[in-house]
Amino acid sequence: MKYIFTLLFLCTVAQAQAQMGLIMGARAARSAAVLASHNKKKSAKPTPAATEKETPTGEKPAPALGRGVTGLAYRGQTIPCKRTDAATFKGAGAAEIQALEALLEERRTALLADSTSSFLSAAQAEAIAAADRKAVAARRDWNYAPYRKELAMYQQEETRRQKAAATPASAK
Repeated sequence: MKYIFTLLFLCTVAQAQAQMGLIMGARAARSAAVLASHNKKKSAKPTPAATEKETPTGEKPAPALGRGVTGLAYRGQTIPCKRTDAATFKGAGAAEIQALEALLEERRTALLADSTSSFLSAAQAEAIAAADRKAVAARRDWNYAPYRKELAMYQQEETRRQKAAATPASAK
């Protein structure tokens, strides 16, 4: 009887080991396939040096900072500017996000129009912040970081302009 149980135990263990080998082999094959697809995606992407082309004036364009985000080079800094196409933008919060982008675009135009005068009042900054809060309330899953970085850069530039305007007046 003891020999029969030993024989059954050995047969069962051998089958279990074979099944475990199949499971582990399947996992290894899946991991290899995932790794190969990741490597294929990496090799398909062009290198940054290959994508940077000079403009006719000899300047390099500002790099893309994410999906739908472009960079505006201003005074040695890159200002992230995220804009969505109103015709293709769908979903919850579309109107609120478009309103936020419109306010930021007005400030961008004012920034580029004159390099010395004030372009962002406290009321305008608060209106942009309020539009940001409304957009977040309407659509939480949207990436608002570029909008906030853009506003922060505008506030920083406004502070610099106010200091520059105050310095010559006090020097007289």
